[in-house]
Amino acid sequence: MANFSVGKLPLHLKGSTSESGLMALRRLALRKRVWFHLSNIERGIVNLTIKLVERINSSLLSKTIRQIIAKLTHIINAGYMYKFEVAGRPIAEELSQIYQSWGNKNAFHWKDDMAYIRILGMNALHSGWRKP
Repeated sequence: MANFSVGKLPLHLKGSTSESGLMALRRLALRKRVWFHLSNIERGIVNLTIKLVERINSSLLSKTIRQIIAKLTHIINAGYMYKFEVAGRPIAEELSQIYQSWGNKNAFHWKDDMAYIRILGMNALHSGWRKP
């Protein structure tokens, strides 16, 4: 199979729910040290799917696997910025609500602005600030 790249993730791994696709994605995630960014349940679902399921027939399992693949793809492509996004998103949402209540109509879009979310996360992580 050709190994074309889309972003940083090889094309044959994008959206692949086959056993070999999941194994390759897990191997890549382990190499990039992002596998453990998934919850224990998410890792367990992927591991059990690889071991026990030849072909996914369940729409619920397929949907869940696709969500996990999307999450891993985002983490792999975002790299270190992922930590800033995780830390900054709740802060951006809270600040957006506060400023909207004060009458700032543009504040509604702040919670979706990735640059704003990342800078808030960067400031929070580097200052040692933790939300109570």
